[in-house]
Amino acid sequence: MSNGKRGVLVVGDATIDLYPTDATSIAPGSSFEWHVGGTATNVARWAASLGSETGLVTNIGTDVMGEMAAQHLTDGPVDTTHVTRVDATSPLTLFVATEDDEGWTAG
Repeated sequence: MSNGKRGVLVVGDATIDLYPTDATSIAPGSSFEWHVGGTATNVARWAASLGSETGLVTNIGTDVMGEMAAQHLTDGPVDTTHVTRVDATSPLTLFVATEDDEGWTAG
């Protein structure tokens, strides 16, 4: 974002979102798929998908999930120059299906 063009700089969270692969209740042995999420991260990706030069300011943990999230973000359309690695675990958000399929539990 240093070429003088106007763009979008988003500041906020990055999380690892976990979804059960079979979209049912979680039980021992359940499998999950993961996505990099968080409100700020999602907004940055959406802005970039609309053609805006977009940067993200956030922290990512140094655990294995943080490593995968950092690589995923680096491979995407958002400038990650200001994504900082911090000595912490990455925040996880776990989707838990409810009757209306809108239930979320953050952990």
